[in-house]
Amino acid sequence: MKRSAGMFPATVVVVVVMCLVLLRGAMAPALAAELDFGNISDADTRKIFYPSLVSGDDVREGTITERQVNISRMLRNEPETPPGAVFPLAAMPPLRPKAGLFCGAPLPRHPVVDELMHRLPAMMQECGLVPVPSAELHAVFGRYPWRDRLQGPPAIGRFLAEYPGSRFLFYVRGFSLPAAVPGEVRLDCLLVDGESGAVYPSPVFRRPVYHPSALTGAVPAVFQDMLRYHRLQLTGAAWSTKIFLVQNNLAYIGAGRLSGLVPARELTVNGPGRPLIDPRTGTMVGFVPGEVRARLRVRRLFGPDLAEVEVVSGGPVRMGNVVHSLQ
Repeated sequence: MKRSAGMFPATVVVVVVMCLVLLRGAMAPALAAELDFGNISDADTRKIFYPSLVSGDDVREGTITERQVNISRMLRNEPETPPGAVFPLAAMPPLRPKAGLFCGAPLPRHPVVDELMHRLPAMMQECGLVPVPSAELHAVFGRYPWRDRLQGPPAIGRFLAEYPGSRFLFYVRGFSLPAAVPGEVRLDCLLVDGESGAVYPSPVFRRPVYHPSALTGAVPAVFQDMLRYHRLQLTGAAWSTKIFLVQNNLAYIGAGRLSGLVPARELTVNGPGRPLIDPRTGTMVGFVPGEVRARLRVRRLFGPDLAEVEVVSGGPVRMGNVVHSLQ
């Protein structure tokens, strides 16, 4: 029987592919042995379990090179903190957490809803939060090539806590306007803590509508109810942000001017913490940070609310590490 011209090359390709797969499987345990699983980031997880996904563009907004260029542009006119500079502790502004609204279900198209989206940032600011625009959260999520791997609100919350740095995520599962009057406005949502992935459930918030004109008050009212209901989780947790990029001895974090950071402020990267559980209900009520793994110092502030920090001791730090305030 005569061998066809394409059989031998195809066989070679199959053999080569099988060898690569076996080599990758052999390398994964060795790579895993080098990692500290108590301080592992999403990027490290991908290196072990999804090596085919590790590439230059596996970051939050395009390739690493593009992000470096974007950061360089934003830093162009920003002064660096002089070495050894100290910012008086008494003069440091309080740190505020970032929060945003993410719609797992689409919001209804209505002028009152459009007006709400304009008012929502001010409503969050009144609660002591730094609002992250909903459009920005959806844009970052939509540009991530492997967003289908982020299954469920906890994974999405942890992802967006890195960049653009939304520590808290109001995840909307459903929002509806009355089909007829009288009726009610309904909001079904969860609060996700992007540091730990903890999910705080909410009741379904309702406001009656007895007249069409009452819709303008009922729609923002259910979102005020949402903010008021979760005030304890939002204001009681220790401030934190995450590292979204590392370059040598410098790291870039998802918090800056609006969050209250100032040049020379010292921050920490901590090891694995432990949850605080209410013994009466079994509910997680907080999270205690672990031991300090690295100390950071704010070098420059840039963009709407981002910062460049340098590692002054300890380390190394990784993308996805949680950052706390030292003071």
